[in-house]
Order: sequence, then C-alpha cells, then structure tokens
Amino acid sequence: MRRESLEVLDYNPPSAPIIKMPDRQFPGYLIPGDGLNNLYELAYALRSRTKEVLPGSEAAEQAKYIADRLRAMLAHYEQALIKAGHRLPYDPPLAARPDY
Repeated sequence: MRRESLEVLDYNPPSAPIIKMPDRQFPGYLIPGDGLNNLYELAYALRSRTKEVLPGSEAAEQAKYIADRLRAMLAHYEQALIKAGHRLPYDPPLAARPDY
C-alpha cells in the first residue's frame, strides 16, 4: 500500500468524490465498494435476463461484457481490501457466489 496526495475536485456527501490522481491526466469518479457491488449485482441480473430472453444477441453480449468488467473490478477491490486487512462492506464475497 502506498500513500499519495489526491486532488479532490468535488465531494458532497452522500455522493462519491471526483478525484484526480497525480499520474492521471483526467479525474475520476470514486465509486465506494458497496456501490460497486450494487452495480455488479444489477449488471449480473441484466446479463442473466438478456441471456434468457435474447440469447446470442448483441444486447446479451454487451450485458455480459459489462457484468464481466464489473466482476473483475469487484475482484480487484476485494483483493486490495483483504490484503490491507479491511473487511468488505457487503456479503457474500465473489468467491462465495455462483459464476454465470
């Protein structure tokens, strides 16, 4: 884990902050872990539904891509928290959930 100063462009709780990392050209939107988990759950549900209703369609493939990307982001988030000794803000972790 490293510590760096970040430029906080906007932070008005309960919304997430807009921050700029020192090595990035453009600022980013910080999504808290529980929010990331919620987005993944929605994408997973959308993926499952489009796979069922529109099998093989472009919409089903796009939904799968979004769910896969969010799952990878959530996995990275979980690994970082576990490594730093923090608990997850949701349950169950990805390892305890079924793959699709």
